[in-house]
Amino acid sequence: MIHLVKLGKDKKGSATIELAIVAPIMALMVTGVVDLSMAYGRKLVIEQGAQRALEKVKLTTTTLAVDENLKAEAAAAANVGADKVTVTYTLKCDGVTALDYNTDCLSTQVETRYINIVIKELYEPVIDPRYIGLPNENGKMPMTVEVGMRTY
Repeated sequence: MIHLVKLGKDKKGSATIELAIVAPIMALMVTGVVDLSMAYGRKLVIEQGAQRALEKVKLTTTTLAVDENLKAEAAAAANVGADKVTVTYTLKCDGVTALDYNTDCLSTQVETRYINIVIKELYEPVIDPRYIGLPNENGKMPMTVEVGMRTY
């Protein structure tokens, strides 16, 4: 009986036990923060690649059609396949989107034209998003970046 009372008052090793309980939680939190920062970094690379493609097309002309050139540039700069890049052209007449980009607005309307680049990629995080309820496609998180430029 005396030994049990002595054992209950003994504080040796309590810090080790507390560390053993808290360390896995802290490690998981650090892993999550690192994973989020890596995903954000990847998204920035993709976005900068798309922006670089738009800027380069403004400055150069090639034998490729503009949309093929945009796709190739964006894919190369973002380090993704060209199949993940979509280029769209939009014409607005007085703020209303026209059905055909290749037409002209009426002379009384304000005409604005835009080029948009959308890159969609699946990012594979360290922690499977299915375990924490995040949107995913077979354990990979969808990442979409869109950049655009007014051309006229």
